[in-house]
Amino acid sequence: MEVGIDIRGKISLNKIGLQPDKFEMLNFLKALYIEELIGNDEFENLKNKSYIEIMVSLNEKAKIFAKKLYEEKFGIPKVEYRDLNEDEIKELLPILEEYERETGNKCLQFLNEKFTIIAPHKKITTLLPVIEG
Repeated sequence: MEVGIDIRGKISLNKIGLQPDKFEMLNFLKALYIEELIGNDEFENLKNKSYIEIMVSLNEKAKIFAKKLYEEKFGIPKVEYRDLNEDEIKELLPILEEYERETGNKCLQFLNEKFTIIAPHKKITTLLPVIEG
């Protein structure tokens, strides 16, 4: 099972996780421009965007540099905005059904809406032993 957070609706990418600050990202984009990994138009388009938005737009060579500089340091999450898949619906369905029974509020229709799915880029390993029984 993948560890993650499902949030109904679309979340601004600059609000997700710890990201490099704006000054650091501006310097990084300037370095990419100087090394001719991005052009002037791309620099102007990206200079006010979050790290995650920048990563979506960069070419593969520039992404390699960004990942080396920031991914290990900040642990940038993987973010998707999409419909829930079958497994996610199965996982949430009993929780929402219980919520409806307890509160009388109808919320199963939320499963048909789009969600922001936030998950770690790297697999999370168990740090503590699992105690069974």
